[in-house]
Amino acid sequence: MSKKVLLIYPSGFGSIFPELPMSYLYLSWALKKKGYEPQIVDIRIDNIEDIDRSNYLFVGISSMTGLMINEALRAAKYIRSLNPHTPIVWGGIHVTLLPEQSLKNEFVDIIVRGEGEQTIQELAGAIRMQYEFWRR
Repeated sequence: MSKKVLLIYPSGFGSIFPELPMSYLYLSWALKKKGYEPQIVDIRIDNIEDIDRSNYLFVGISSMTGLMINEALRAAKYIRSLNPHTPIVWGGIHVTLLPEQSLKNEFVDIIVRGEGEQTIQELAGAIRMQYEFWRR
């Protein structure tokens, strides 16, 4: 089972002055601390179609309500086309405020409400244990 976790920052490609997505650095640090291999794709500067096509433990996407949702959904749809079995985990303000609505979307498998540093560690462990259980 892969220890790779892909974190996608969804926003419009070609931003002139993109700021560092600090929340993704915190999440990456939390994952590394537990032995996982996080990769960050910032759609403002990276083309989603250039991502490593590895098998990921899960893919995380964070989004605010508004235009960012469109890019997030486009990214999630692309990930689903690469591997329909990879769990897509959503976090951020939008799913925290609208969890039921968010879970109705076909490209949302799991949501994380609130701060995610500890939750992402627990979630990675739970997904990994589930995968190992079903492989038996």
